[in-house]
Amino acid sequence: MQAMLTAKSLWNAIERTLPLDTCDHATCRKEEKALATLVLALGDKQLMHM
Repeated sequence: MQAMLTAKSLWNAIERTLPLDTCDHATCRKEEKALATLVLALGDKQLMHM
C-alpha cells in the first residue's frame, strides 16, 4: 500500500506531521485522494469495518 501511495505522491498525506487542524486546500485534497485510494483497495470483508 505504501508503494502505491508513494507512486501517486500521496504517502506524505499519510505521514502527516502538521497538527490535525492545519489543512490548506492542497493538503486536504491529497488526504482525500489518499483515503479514497485506501478504501478502493479494500475488499468487501475489510470495508465492513470502516
